[in-house]
Amino acid sequence: MLLRDVARVVRSHLLDAPYEFEFPRTGRARWGHTLRVTTWALRLAVEVGERGEAPDPALPPDHAWPPDLALPPDPRASLDRAHKLLADLMDQPIGPLDLPSSCHGAPAIDVGALATAGIIHDVAKYDIRPEDAGLVRHAPRSADFARELLGRAGDLPRAFVDTVEALVRFHSVDTDAQSDEVLRTFGGRVPVELLLIKDADGLDELGAQFIILDAMHLGAEPDPYPAYLVRSAKYLPRLFSQDDRFQTEPARRYYRRLTGVVRTFVDSLKEELAGQLWEDELLGESR
Repeated sequence: MLLRDVARVVRSHLLDAPYEFEFPRTGRARWGHTLRVTTWALRLAVEVGERGEAPDPALPPDHAWPPDLALPPDPRASLDRAHKLLADLMDQPIGPLDLPSSCHGAPAIDVGALATAGIIHDVAKYDIRPEDAGLVRHAPRSADFARELLGRAGDLPRAFVDTVEALVRFHSVDTDAQSDEVLRTFGGRVPVELLLIKDADGLDELGAQFIILDAMHLGAEPDPYPAYLVRSAKYLPRLFSQDDRFQTEPARRYYRRLTGVVRTFVDSLKEELAGQLWEDELLGESR
């Protein structure tokens, strides 16, 4: 079974989902998210592997990395390499494959498991079942889907299937990477692949995407025009202090870069809406 075969099954499942939750999600939109998260995961893997930035979840977000590691790499180069890596993986049988690295001390990263988990991670997110209303337990259901799908290959190492299932099961950003359940599952350690897929999932739909999706969601409101303008100016800045969600230094760098796009947008919007934002003060009212 090639990774491309897995991708086709997942895409078909997503396109067939009924999607009664979360406007404006569609099957094609969720498939796009799947590809972006997989690309992000490989992109972060390339940077961790090439620069030796072994992530440590015990470190605080403001940990002082050595100066040479604090310098941002060429983002286009890492994106191009991640895209080529994913294209190459699509043509290969699924299975373990460590990322080659010339950096001494770089962690071994199983990009075979990482890419497979990335493709499958949200496959069951919009399945509708009465017992849990579809969205509540999407990660465990996606993990069950992963085991069933990979089981059809028949000849995959059990350790590889177990790893992919666990990566999918614990990928959600609200899952503690150091929880007792995670540590038991992975034999007392936190694998770098789990940190990478969690960070990748958190990075998608930030930056310019976030602005567009926020507008699309508010487009369903009865009076979206003023609601979007004022709400965006007041509440988009909530993105600017969430870098503690990310476990790896490359992800924190990209988070700061992506939220910088939103910050520029919000600063301009506040300037343009100055009179409207001061409405309550000008009229002596409170809301």
